[in-house]
Amino acid sequence: MRTVVGIVGYYGFVRGYPLGPELMARLRAQAWSQGLDIREMNWGPVAIVQQFQAAIDKPECVVLVGALDRGLEDGTVSCRRWAGGVLDPDAVQRRMFEAVTGVISLDNLLVIGAQFGVWPDRTFTVELQW
Repeated sequence: MRTVVGIVGYYGFVRGYPLGPELMARLRAQAWSQGLDIREMNWGPVAIVQQFQAAIDKPECVVLVGALDRGLEDGTVSCRRWAGGVLDPDAVQRRMFEAVTGVISLDNLLVIGAQFGVWPDRTFTVELQW
């Protein structure tokens, strides 16, 4: 099964890059990660979605890893399966506006990707509360 693991966050010069290149290096160093396509996804959600659209070899599973504030206790890690569904066009438009103005967000990436149908049925998020 082709699996893409995307680390969604900010570069240090833009904002406190909460996961960073160190996480990617540690993931790649694990024996179990061999065969995974581990990528930094630290740029605009629209460009990332376009890469998924253009890919010839579509992934069967996507895991997006990010650090964000969900109002939980700091350090909490949660995992969920992306449910997708039909989204309100105005809500999608707000996410697109944020994306093209430079906001890098796990939620924006999920919503925009869903709008353009790039996420496989097996799409998950791993979120660190910070």
